[in-house]
Amino acid sequence: MADSGAAPLSPSVSSVSPPDPRGARALTAADVRWTCNPDDLPFGATDDLPDPDAPIGQARAAQSLAFGLGMDGRGFNIFAAGAPGTGRTSLVTARLRDAAARRPAPDAWCYVHDFDDPRRPRAVRLPAGQAQVFAARVRELADALHVELPLAFDADEYSRRRVQRFQVGARLAGVGARGRAAAAARRAAAPLFDDLRAAYAERPAAAAFLDALEAHVVQNHAQFLAPAAAESPGARSTPNGPPPDPWLPFQVNVLASSAPDAGAPLVHETAPTLARLVGRVDARAEFGAAVSDHTMIRPGALHRANGGYLVLNAEELLRAGAAYDALAQALRDGEIRIDESHDPAGAPDAARLDPEPIPLDVKVALIGHPDTYALLYELDADFGELFKVLAEFDTDVDLTADTMQSYARFIAARCRQERLPHFDRAAAACVIEEGVRLADDRAKLSTHFGEIADLVREAAYWARQRGAEVVAAADVRAALDQRVRRSNLWETRIRDQMADGAITIQTDGAAVGQVNGLTLLGMGSRTFGQPARITARVFAGRDGVISIDREAKLSGPIHDKGALILSGFLNGMFGQGAPLSMSATIAFEQSYGGVEGDSASLAELLALLSALADFPLDQGVAVTGAVSQHGDLQAVGGVASKIEGFYDLCVRQGLTGRQGALIPASNVRHLTLRQDAARAVAEGRFHVYAAAAVADALEVLTGRPAGQPGATGRFPPDTVLGRAQTRLDQFARRWHDGPSH
Repeated sequence: MADSGAAPLSPSVSSVSPPDPRGARALTAADVRWTCNPDDLPFGATDDLPDPDAPIGQARAAQSLAFGLGMDGRGFNIFAAGAPGTGRTSLVTARLRDAAARRPAPDAWCYVHDFDDPRRPRAVRLPAGQAQVFAARVRELADALHVELPLAFDADEYSRRRVQRFQVGARLAGVGARGRAAAAARRAAAPLFDDLRAAYAERPAAAAFLDALEAHVVQNHAQFLAPAAAESPGARSTPNGPPPDPWLPFQVNVLASSAPDAGAPLVHETAPTLARLVGRVDARAEFGAAVSDHTMIRPGALHRANGGYLVLNAEELLRAGAAYDALAQALRDGEIRIDESHDPAGAPDAARLDPEPIPLDVKVALIGHPDTYALLYELDADFGELFKVLAEFDTDVDLTADTMQSYARFIAARCRQERLPHFDRAAAACVIEEGVRLADDRAKLSTHFGEIADLVREAAYWARQRGAEVVAAADVRAALDQRVRRSNLWETRIRDQMADGAITIQTDGAAVGQVNGLTLLGMGSRTFGQPARITARVFAGRDGVISIDREAKLSGPIHDKGALILSGFLNGMFGQGAPLSMSATIAFEQSYGGVEGDSASLAELLALLSALADFPLDQGVAVTGAVSQHGDLQAVGGVASKIEGFYDLCVRQGLTGRQGALIPASNVRHLTLRQDAARAVAEGRFHVYAAAAVADALEVLTGRPAGQPGATGRFPPDTVLGRAQTRLDQFARRWHDGPSH
């Protein structure tokens, strides 16, 4: 077993070094690929391992989440920033679920009819679990009134009470028929309302509603005795004037409620449109018109999460138009307001309601990319006050014995939870190697566990295809190979065109002013390396270095910056005594799309210096790297994929044993080549060189000394830079003397 400390593990690949070229270091197989020795893993198969007891490599994010959940002040909402697949959603959800379970269930909310303004339904707050009880008791009240009111106005009983009242004398002399009817309705309704009102005496909004409802029954008792009302209590209203259905106000719209012992709510809204976030008001057609009432108010995610936690995807929220603004306003104001006036998909104006806002007490966790966080922070002045807690999810973790063990436990958890066959040690080692490869760093493991989980599932599939009960290393390799095959049609077509000569790429021989640069192309989820032929021509003049791609507006600003740096290097190297009298053109041959990035600046500079010195460059060695004005080589991205792209082409056209690739020395730690390419390096059939300066790269590709300047700034004439300096001197004389006659 490897050292269990925190120090990164050492590579464990045996290698055969190629001949060491001049000016640069030839890398060994151990330099280009890290491999995991199955014997370093202290288990037989993953079914021996428990599930991970903590998120892998996300201690910083977990600590930030704990802080955000512990802070109760307004504005301490959380933004979980990280790349997709880093476990941000699962970790946030797990932490919020634990916090929700420890908190009490929040109060329930419902909407009731407003008798003063039916277009503004009133909000009623009740204890957890009591909203449905309240709605049921109000329905029972309606049922009781449906029976008691007709009895109170029964002809015989009503006449008997009128005689009794007449005998009392002057006391009722001034009471008319309407007053006597209202009194009869009040006597029938009061006992029913008193019982219900007593149960909600400590809930002012509920008690006020019951008072208004009783007054409505007494004042409109005749409507309750109408045949339609008597036959169907609770029938719907018509669009003209006050609702003729007196039973409509007895319908209580329960908006959000949970059981008293359920804990706080946790809502993960995956489609946060405006209506799904803050709620909406539905409408129905009656007699050709759109109508609505308090029973047609529909809750949003904020209502369901009120008193608890709400999880939203930041990018989905921003794509939903006004949804982010509505969320920000709700958090600023501390209330949920259903306002459809700015929503063209909402109800027609005639049917729109203005429900009373509901107080909001929620902790929101936005999950998004770090770029989205930066964008919101820049564009919304209130964003920093609304989301005070940033939880950053890392994309990799140090490669140690502990993190390798955690990776294996992650595999075990996936197999156990998804009923997949477990992995033997060699298969787990292959997955760990892929984790290093995804990190693009031989001292790191990727925390993109979405991709790792997919690899586990796919390897299990191939194991089952061959009828195995345990996943082997061959199954993991099959999963990786098939994953590439499913998405590399475009890449294969380009390779075919190069092999057929339709796209000209030389992988052998030498040429002046021409070099193979290493580039990256993308097609959907597939990114692959692709060699590109870069050429340069030089001639007398004062135009300096001209990028044809830039002039044709086919290049991006970073590439243009790299091209301008070339001018700085040339002028600093050769223009100390006098201005350079040179014009040069550089182009990506047979490139018809955009060119971006500065990783081709080394290749462009080598092509220029080759053209100036008239020394050919080895076409079997492709190069990548950025260049500083002082000639230092700087790291670039995707070096493994770039090298593999050139290696695949060399295999297709025939390996000569002299081919290879040159990268900046600072990129060596990022080398995680495929197993077949690393094997070719180990066997001396393909080479990878690391250089720290332009001079080192020149010596690899020309096989000649680059040259060092003397005390006068002159380079030895038989070196590459000396020949280039001599050529520039010739250009200067021609420019000064003018055309010869």
